[in-house]
Amino acid sequence: MHTILYLFPERLQQILVNSYTASLIGVEEIRIRIGRPVQIETYSGTEDLDYIPSHNDRQYVAEKISQHSFYSLEEEMRKGYVTIEGGHRVGIAGKVTLEEGKVKAIQSISSFAIRKATQQIGCADPFMDELWDPESKRWMHCLLFGPPKSGKTTLLRDFARYISIHHPGTENRSKKVSIVDERSEIAACHNGVPQLTFGTKVDVLDRCPKLEGMSMMIRSMSPEVMIVDEIGHERDIDAIIDAMYTGVTMIMTAHASSIAELQKRSLMDKLLKNEINHYICCSQNGYTLYRDNREVAVSERIR
Repeated sequence: MHTILYLFPERLQQILVNSYTASLIGVEEIRIRIGRPVQIETYSGTEDLDYIPSHNDRQYVAEKISQHSFYSLEEEMRKGYVTIEGGHRVGIAGKVTLEEGKVKAIQSISSFAIRKATQQIGCADPFMDELWDPESKRWMHCLLFGPPKSGKTTLLRDFARYISIHHPGTENRSKKVSIVDERSEIAACHNGVPQLTFGTKVDVLDRCPKLEGMSMMIRSMSPEVMIVDEIGHERDIDAIIDAMYTGVTMIMTAHASSIAELQKRSLMDKLLKNEINHYICCSQNGYTLYRDNREVAVSERIR
C-alpha cells in the first residue's frame, strides 16, 4: 500500500484504492477540504470523489501527519507544509495565529494538499554528454527554467542522481554533489534522510535558506557540483556567483517562460553573464537544451 494512504480514514482509503489501486497510479495530488469533495489531481486532469471530509476526518489526518505530536512539527507547519515519510509533501491551510506580525502557527486546519513525491529516473540522461567538458573533466553550469509545474525540479533531481553515481565504462563523471534543499522538494528528506534515489556522493542540507546553505556546504562539504532550486532573490544570485568563483559547478532552476524573459530581469541577466551558456527550457511537453541560445538537445517529458 502506498505510504500516503495511511493518512486517511478507512473508507477514503478504500475509495482511493478502488479508483487508483494501492499504488495510487497516476495520482499527483490529493486535496482534502472540510465540507467539500475530496479532489484528485492526475496527469490528465482533476476529479472529485464521492467523499466529503468531516471535522473528525480533519482530526484523523492531522494526527497521522504529526504522529500525535503537533509540537514536534511546529516549525514546519509554520511554513505551511510538512514532509512525511516517503518524501511526500502535505500543504496545510486554515486559521493563522500571529506573533509580532509573523506567523506563529496554523490552527483549525481546513485544507490539506498531499503531493505525491515522484522521481523520473533517466529524464536527465539525454543532456549529460552536452554538459560534460571532457578537457577539464568538469560539469558545466546550467540553468533550468520554465513556468510552475513544468518539471524543473524533477529534472534537477535527476541531474543530482546522475552526477552522484558511478558510470562504468565512462570518464570519471561522478562528482561530489551538495543539494541545498530549502523547501524539501529536491531530495524529499524525512528526518534529514533523502527519500528518493541518488548516488553515493550526495550530501543534502534540508530546509536551509539558499544563501546560508551554499556557504555552509562550500566550507564543510567541499562540493564539486551544487544543486539549488527556485533562485530569484539578489542574495541568491550573489551567493551563486561567489560559488562559481570558488570552482563549484552550479545547476539551478528559475521561473521563466523563455531565455528572453530571463534576460529582461536585471538580477538574472547578471547571473547569465557569469559563464552560464547552457539553459534547459522545461514545459509540460518536454525539455529543450540550449547552448548560447542554440537548440542542441531535446527530450520528451515522460509521465
